[in-house]
Amino acid sequence: MIKKIPAAAIRIGMYVVDTGLDWAEHPYLYAEEGEITSKDQTTHLLDEGYLDAFIDTDRGSYTWNISTNKRPEEQVRDGVIGDEHGRYKPAVPMAVEIHRAKAVYDESLAFAKDFMTSAAKDGKVDYDAAEGLVEEMLNSVTRNHDALISLTKLKSFDEYTFTHCINVSVLSTAFGNYLGLSPQDLRDLGAAALFHDVGKSLIPPDILNKPGKLTDQEFTVMQKHPQRSYRLLREKKGIPKRILRGIAEHHEKFNGNGYPRRIAGDDIHPFARIIAVADVYDALTSRRVYKPPMMPSKALTILYGMRGKDFYPGKAESFIKFLGIYPVGSMVRLSSKECGIVTGSNPDAPLRPSVLIAFGPDMKPISKRQLDLSEQNGNTPLEITECLDHEPFGVNPGDYLQQAQ
Repeated sequence: MIKKIPAAAIRIGMYVVDTGLDWAEHPYLYAEEGEITSKDQTTHLLDEGYLDAFIDTDRGSYTWNISTNKRPEEQVRDGVIGDEHGRYKPAVPMAVEIHRAKAVYDESLAFAKDFMTSAAKDGKVDYDAAEGLVEEMLNSVTRNHDALISLTKLKSFDEYTFTHCINVSVLSTAFGNYLGLSPQDLRDLGAAALFHDVGKSLIPPDILNKPGKLTDQEFTVMQKHPQRSYRLLREKKGIPKRILRGIAEHHEKFNGNGYPRRIAGDDIHPFARIIAVADVYDALTSRRVYKPPMMPSKALTILYGMRGKDFYPGKAESFIKFLGIYPVGSMVRLSSKECGIVTGSNPDAPLRPSVLIAFGPDMKPISKRQLDLSEQNGNTPLEITECLDHEPFGVNPGDYLQQAQ
């Protein structure tokens, strides 16, 4: 199980995990992967100013007082099972909505390129043009949120600066819809998420794209991007204050260790609480120049480890249940050794989504069959045993989502 702990609590024998989170946005997170072998290491990382680290309790020689034989995914499932939201049923089948969702995503991506370029060039953002796109996103997630969400992980090109804006808006809007927000709340949330990082267009590229740790001076510059986003949008008269707060506060943390204002708890706007979770999830699961994408199931265990610290209590748990521990578009192996693509989420049963089984144990194509893992009969129902990276197998999950029933 992966958990986040204070740097001062790190002990010899604990195994540190490198999550791949951006140095620029998480400068106080110690992420040199491997087992802690000496007291000098713990002293050094504290002297360097690190505040937190992710620890894998299943690795290393440290003895944890944890008694469980459950897989990490099962532990997360047990932690979110009490969430009150659920019973999601799409209004439109995946195979129908995926085509409309792709048109919405592609249009939104083109707009993101335009507004980020415009902001960098002349410090202006066309907010009015965004309203129609956010409305189209809202319509798509209302019909079938799995379709648009699946596209956030199926883009093969490396345009993270632009896709991240769209992905966070899609995830935030769909999550807000799951939480029961009103249509107007969702429009404003979607707009805040869309523009949450526009201020990065004003950060010098050598800082923004630096692969290693930022200096204190560089991080001070990076910390200003939420405020710069806020100021760019504030230039447009009439934008609701809650949109501006969602933008300005998305890097604040529940425990008060965020930035730029270090506010905490209930002082953080509800929009920012949602955007914060979507922002970290997309960062973990996106391919970057310096890292491969993390498997969604692992990323969600990391989000779970951040609950109540970085994220407002209940938000990470609800997000995991909403998305499913194996999100739509994931390639998975079943207990039968067959493999398939997740085509539908089941919030009431996060470990048992709907799967299109398409490959035998040897990864050769077989006659496809659709199976909802939450609606099986018999004494030995199939279950997911692992999440796979589809790229080494040359599989495009999008091709299979179009065939989902």
